[in-house]
Amino acid sequence: HALDGNAYYRLQKYPEAIAAMKQAMSMTDKPHNSWNQILMASYAESGQSDQAAQLAEQQFAANPNDPTALNNAVAVLMQAQKYPEAIKLMEKAKAQGVLKSDKDYVNLAKLYLITGQTTDNPKPNALKAVQTLEDGMASGIIPSTYENNKLLGDAAYVAGNEAKAVAAYKKAIPMATDGEAAVRAGQILVVQNKNREAVPLIQQGIAKGVKHQGSAYMLLAEAERGLKNKPAAIAAMRKAAQDPETAAKAKDWLRKAGAGK
Repeated sequence: HALDGNAYYRLQKYPEAIAAMKQAMSMTDKPHNSWNQILMASYAESGQSDQAAQLAEQQFAANPNDPTALNNAVAVLMQAQKYPEAIKLMEKAKAQGVLKSDKDYVNLAKLYLITGQTTDNPKPNALKAVQTLEDGMASGIIPSTYENNKLLGDAAYVAGNEAKAVAAYKKAIPMATDGEAAVRAGQILVVQNKNREAVPLIQQGIAKGVKHQGSAYMLLAEAERGLKNKPAAIAAMRKAAQDPETAAKAKDWLRKAGAGK
């Protein structure tokens, strides 16, 4: 029956997989972990997210000190987009000392941010994300990598702590393979009217490469304008005008500044 369930799952015949796995599990008091995983995945893939989440929580409850059971449960809950339930499970695991790997801490921080973005006020969950990351870094569980520092910067920014966000982004910059963290730090500094500090960061970010180059050039133009460096602002805006995403706004700015058609 378990082999049938596995085969049905791989054939994407999820109702049949569920029936076969439930039959297999009814015939023993020691079902294989893989059977539970296939059953949970079949529930999730067939749109029965409630059943998948319930089974996931049951598995962790039965094995509260097993990191694998925790990871499987969280993965299923996230797939079912049951983020509050996943957070609750991970918080319980953290309190019990089961949360031990950097991946666990980072996933919990990401869950806080994802959940916060679905609410009218994301700051409380963003603060929890910041605290989780800082706890993990302070204990040496979370390594100081580009991705982790950038995530801390993102969380701090959403939480409203701009100083902490800039500090995290600056820590990420030397390890970066792209310019996203540098431009984000520059963006915060421009809002704070710290344009002299922002300009080199934005320039560095553009040089390393960013997804939205036109927006970065527009930000650079704003910073240069704040420094009353009109020629540099115009030069940056002309670069923004070459990007289809920002061409219309950039050309309008240049026209109003008397620097373009």
